[in-house]
Amino acid sequence: MPQCTDSRIAISRRCLWRRYRRECGRRDQTTEQKTAAAPPALGVEFLVKAAQAVHTAWPELSRELTARTVAQLRSGVGWRITPDVMGALARLDPDGAVSVLPQMAGTYAQPAIDALGQLHRIDDARSVYRAALVRGAPVTAAFSLLIQLYNEKSHEILAVYRDMLSGFSFDALEPQDAFWIDSELTRLVQEVDRAAAVEATIRILETASNPAYGKSVTGSLSGDFPVGSRRIATSDSRDTVLLMAGARLFALAPAEFEKRKALFARWGGVGPIIAQSIRSDSASGKTVFTSRRIPPQTSWVRSRIEELEDHPGLDDEAVVRLAAELQRLPPDWGKLDAARRLCEIAFATSSR
Repeated sequence: MPQCTDSRIAISRRCLWRRYRRECGRRDQTTEQKTAAAPPALGVEFLVKAAQAVHTAWPELSRELTARTVAQLRSGVGWRITPDVMGALARLDPDGAVSVLPQMAGTYAQPAIDALGQLHRIDDARSVYRAALVRGAPVTAAFSLLIQLYNEKSHEILAVYRDMLSGFSFDALEPQDAFWIDSELTRLVQEVDRAAAVEATIRILETASNPAYGKSVTGSLSGDFPVGSRRIATSDSRDTVLLMAGARLFALAPAEFEKRKALFARWGGVGPIIAQSIRSDSASGKTVFTSRRIPPQTSWVRSRIEELEDHPGLDDEAVVRLAAELQRLPPDWGKLDAARRLCEIAFATSSR
């Protein structure tokens, strides 16, 4: 009797395997037909989306589609695909995605870096980032990775922080960039490693100590700073950067501030210095001052999708209404990923 049962199990396994291969072949043929009929870049996007769709149920087919995508990207240069597609490819095949980045514009590094960070391949993400900086990618390409590591309280944030600082020339640091380094990077890192934050702040002070600093830059920084018992309003970029960095240094390392208090003599020079507010009237610089902000409607749609994920009991009419809103959104800003998540919700709703 046990032998009979074992034989039936073996036969059932062979039948399931043949069925699996037939299904893979059928789906693969359909994918091949649709890809061949599409323009090359659109065909690449279709392959990645197909690989994503079957990744859980048909992992072998997903690997085949991903391998085909990588081979196609290697065959040409100057590809223009949706950034989210590059991120999806990096999650499916990290090594393959990294290998094709030299064939593409430097801006495609950011979604790959984000994906590698999500996979906790931090060394690979840093390697991609450093290579991308050489090719002219924005310094902010690793900002999401930095935020992720900060939220995870990971000490790897220090290495990424230093990588990002390497994207600036401190000999020619624009005031807007100095402001961004202080307010967005150093502000986070000081909670993990105060010494690293002090080091970067001192570099900013040394740069701004040049009397000619900020004179040739279009636009300026201004700010309001309580200094001791006085209230200082600055309208000059150099003064603003000096007081901004001085406030940071006074808070983090009073002894280091004391060594440089001559820079603040005309404002009293004794502290404490507080950066109450800083304003920029220019969009120059290498940082987020030249980056677009996420549209409010896109944020709303993302929030609604998250609500649907948290409340699977909602009817399919909610999914349909949200799909209509999603269709009206501009490309980019995670639209492809949002559509994929909404499809998963729809499938889950219809299967109940």
